[in-house]
Amino acid sequence: MRWTTWTPPTSTPLSSRGGDFARADGKGYTLNTPQMKAVMAFMQGLVKQGVARKIPKKYDDQTDFGNGIAAFTTSSTSGLTYYAAAVNSNKNGPFAWAIAPIPQAASAGAPAMNLYGASVSIPKTTPAKQLAAWLFIKWFSEPKQQAQWAHVSKYFPVRKAAEPLIKDMLDADPNFAAAWAILKTANLKAEPPYAGYDLVRDAINAAYSSILDGADIDSTLAALQTKADKIFKDSAP
Repeated sequence: MRWTTWTPPTSTPLSSRGGDFARADGKGYTLNTPQMKAVMAFMQGLVKQGVARKIPKKYDDQTDFGNGIAAFTTSSTSGLTYYAAAVNSNKNGPFAWAIAPIPQAASAGAPAMNLYGASVSIPKTTPAKQLAAWLFIKWFSEPKQQAQWAHVSKYFPVRKAAEPLIKDMLDADPNFAAAWAILKTANLKAEPPYAGYDLVRDAINAAYSSILDGADIDSTLAALQTKADKIFKDSAP
């Protein structure tokens, strides 16, 4: 069986080795570090050994896992519903499965977990429109609305105060509950709220994919850092 890898930004495995890809002072990215190189070398090595592979197309990791082709996958908790569907539709019948955090290096300290969700932004338009957008976001972020959103989408609420309102979901789905427990106990690493970050996230994906295909790690990460620095500078408010 294989470890089928999806290609998200590497925040969680990087954090599991005590690294990060954004500066603590909020002034840019750190994508060409010893920790990042170690993560890339590890993942590239898994592919070279034939125990991990990139998926041919989006969401094939869920299909491979459901069909018993992959023993492990790395993905978002928002995909729990789809993993369950893949397992339940397996031609050999459903099987017991569970989720767990990325293994942590002993030197990394507390277990770390990437925190990321769909971006919510207020574009610069008119004062009235910006105020209306802010009022909606404020309302949508309240526990009651967040709990309702969790029930509909299976995304986690963004407010801890919403937990009592999703108790039925936690009771009904052990994997959802396990993921929520990890969220509550891990050292959370939020992806940076920088202008232009979506472009950098795409660049990280592309570099990671290239490295998994065998590209030189040092030169690929150096080029990625240069590109991210330019995007950060060009996107500054």
